[in-house]
Amino acid sequence: MPELLEQGLIAAVANESPLLGVHRLDEKGHPQEIATGYEFSRKQEHHQADGSTIEWSERVLLVHSPTHAQQQQRGLEQRLKRATQKLNALTPAVGRGKRQIRSLSELQRKANAILKAHRVEGLIEYSCEYHPAVKQQKERYQITKVTLIKAAVETTQQRFGWRVYVTNAPLEELSFEEAVLTVRDAWIQGSGFSRLKGRPLGASPLFVQRDDQAKGLMHLLSLGLRILTLIEFVVQRRLKQHKEKLFGLFPGNPKRATTRPTTERILRAFKDISLTILGVKDEEYGHVSPLTSLQQRILELLGLAPDIYSSLESSTDEA
Repeated sequence: MPELLEQGLIAAVANESPLLGVHRLDEKGHPQEIATGYEFSRKQEHHQADGSTIEWSERVLLVHSPTHAQQQQRGLEQRLKRATQKLNALTPAVGRGKRQIRSLSELQRKANAILKAHRVEGLIEYSCEYHPAVKQQKERYQITKVTLIKAAVETTQQRFGWRVYVTNAPLEELSFEEAVLTVRDAWIQGSGFSRLKGRPLGASPLFVQRDDQAKGLMHLLSLGLRILTLIEFVVQRRLKQHKEKLFGLFPGNPKRATTRPTTERILRAFKDISLTILGVKDEEYGHVSPLTSLQQRILELLGLAPDIYSSLESSTDEA
């Protein structure tokens, strides 16, 4: 909602609205400011098909996060750098194997594609010149200069870190700070809906015929969703309590660590475990793959005994 954000900020500054703070306790129990912002209200209405109108008051929260602003700034700097490099490389010097651009329309098309791909349209401008055909060389176009449009970049940077939230909850029930913290924790619910939409649960498509079947399937999938959410919550809470990071969950990058592993990555760490059952005469022998240090640590974080897998060998013998 860029228009609402911009209008709200202009009005808040013009009216000298007080800047509200959002705080959370750090690891030592001290309050730390994580965001600031403004709040205003507006009237909303919805015209229904029967001609009646529903009206309500809506609170608009303009929230600025310094951490989010820094992330956006780093992203912009990287995109500007890559776009500049690609524009400069678009028209190389004449040489063997160096493809030249012969028409202005082709140059503009490729340059605009680069700007669009890196989302820096309106932030970078370039100059080019025409080189007519001379002796053995054909005509060509050459980019001579790539520069940043400073005013546009500064305007973009001013919006960094700002987001718009709305709620119809009255102020006496939900303060500005409480509303922002509630939204910040909404990733838990959002992650759950994402799991129902795709893997590993995949509620769509529903291969059922009746409504009661669809309802029953959703109830069953919701049980799986609760298990996935619980595993994730328990592991992340234990890591936070122990001020620890978990290594080895990212294939190809064993040194990468995380304090918020997803259940999907946690379960993927156990994908190579196998139970082998051998039948010799009238007896059966079982063998379970030995657990790695990562797998053992995950079981400890979940509060599970390490013999949860090794006990399968003895249960096979008893069977």
